Amino acid sequence: MLKMLLLFLIGAAVSIDLIAGQACQPRSANPGRACKKACTHDAQCRGRLKTCQCDNVCGMSCFNPNLACNDPGPFPNGQISPERGYGQVIRYTCNVGYNLRFGNNRTCQSNKQWSGVQPRCDREYWHFFIILFYMGEDL
Repeated sequence: MLKMLLLFLIGAAVSIDLIAGQACQPRSANPGRACKKACTHDAQCRGRLKTCQCDNVCGMSCFNPNLACNDPGPFPNGQISPERGYGQVIRYTCNVGYNLRFGNNRTCQSNKQWSGVQPRCDREYWHFFIILFYMGEDL
């Protein structure tokens, strides 16, 4: 009886995404974005392409897993990996002489938006300070 009760308590706190075989956190009270319809199984999802899947902070939700996010926009002085599908991660890198700000990756979410904020590449100015310092020093 104790084992069954323990399993019930654990099951109430965490859903299992049977397709992926991974635990899915419960829907956050304030996920910071619009969430799709909550679900526990595919029969609750309307639309032939929608399935019940784990959607990060939104928990188990109905959505089309074949969706793609839009182009994340220009990324001056750097490169972005080409991934665009749901759950895929794009990686940002900067050209030589630039530093990456605001993270190096973003994930395509079920609302077709990229997680986080758009990173940017800022010029490394410290090189110029070192050069000026040595130029002003008597040898």
